[in-house]
Amino acid sequence: MVDEGEKVMESSVMNTLIGSATTLIGMLVTIATIRLTAKNDRGTHISKTRFDKEFEIYQELSEKNLTAVYDAGEIVLIVRGLYDDEPEMKTKHLEKLCESMNDAEFSNKKYAPFINKKIFQNYKNLENLIKDIFTMFKFWMYDDGFNLSYKGQSYTHEESKQYIENKQKEISVLSDKILDDVRKYLQHLDIVK
Repeated sequence: MVDEGEKVMESSVMNTLIGSATTLIGMLVTIATIRLTAKNDRGTHISKTRFDKEFEIYQELSEKNLTAVYDAGEIVLIVRGLYDDEPEMKTKHLEKLCESMNDAEFSNKKYAPFINKKIFQNYKNLENLIKDIFTMFKFWMYDDGFNLSYKGQSYTHEESKQYIENKQKEISVLSDKILDDVRKYLQHLDIVK
């Protein structure tokens, strides 16, 4: 026969086991939830130091690339008649564009492993558009009355001017898109304190 004390003890042990099992299950669910949340958020939480460094990188890339964008934009003004009486200014601007284009390209390559791949690819596309303007402008400057051939197509002096203007429009659109992408990327990052 089981006495009353043993029943209370069995009941107490059973309640303790059930309570422990419930607590253990709760802890396992909590750990699984934390792991799942951490896995989902892994790419968005970064340290303040890393955020500051990424911000600095994107700041330099934006500055270098925007300088090249604005220098390429001035080419449109030149082919429309700016400096018609000052050929040395055309040459100086060609040199200025070459320098800013090279600075942007160097920064793009230097930071390639550390930036968002989509943003990097857009910087490369921007770089290529600016190179197109640079190359076409060189041809335009040294017009010798003959059509020039670029990327398998022939251009007159007037067509090369139109090519430069069209490329500048593409550059403006892509440059604005990159700035929006960088802004969104940086806003998406959460700093872990």
